[in-house]
Amino acid sequence: MIVTKDFNILLFPKCGTHFIASAFEKTKVEIYLHTCTEVSIGVNHLPASKLPYGANEKPTGIVVRNVWDWYVSRYFYFEDCRIKGAAGFSIEHKDFIAKKWADNCGFGKSISGFRKHLPYAIKHFGLCDSYFQFIADAPKIYFIRHEALVEDLSKFITAFSGSNASAYTKTLAAISEQKPVNVTEARPKTSDCYTGKLIEQIHQSELKYIARFGQKYKF
Repeated sequence: MIVTKDFNILLFPKCGTHFIASAFEKTKVEIYLHTCTEVSIGVNHLPASKLPYGANEKPTGIVVRNVWDWYVSRYFYFEDCRIKGAAGFSIEHKDFIAKKWADNCGFGKSISGFRKHLPYAIKHFGLCDSYFQFIADAPKIYFIRHEALVEDLSKFITAFSGSNASAYTKTLAAISEQKPVNVTEARPKTSDCYTGKLIEQIHQSELKYIARFGQKYKF
């Protein structure tokens, strides 16, 4: 999560984490010089319940991503890590989720692997419940569209920087110039990964999330 004097940004998995964190990492000194408050930057996906005392009263942003695209992004990222033994899949740090994923969803970086894993993933690693639990303890929550990340993130910062607007001038510039970060190598297009049946399975399972954000399969 990103915690500043004026606002917070929660970093949900596969929702622009490294893109956002990189922009703030580049400009955290500038923010500190203007606000006299250090910027806390963590990419370990902590939920709103872990915000520092009092911080949850500040405006809090979080990225919302199209659910069909999110499943594709997560699958190929996890499989890339599993195959390379990286992140939670490293031998030294293999955690419960990584083991469960490896045992039930590890079918390789292919479209057929994605399709094979999806029914289990929807049931056991779904997006909707975990997303809403992630934000549950942030009363002032604002949503940033993944497909309009630069625009919406910039608007959020501008809207809630208040009297400290000048502190984030370089951050806004960094966001506008930021290149994609942590992109999974050789990831297929979202449109190539789905059959009509799988599109409908996600629609039925993630209806609360889809309805809340007005999403459609549009790839």
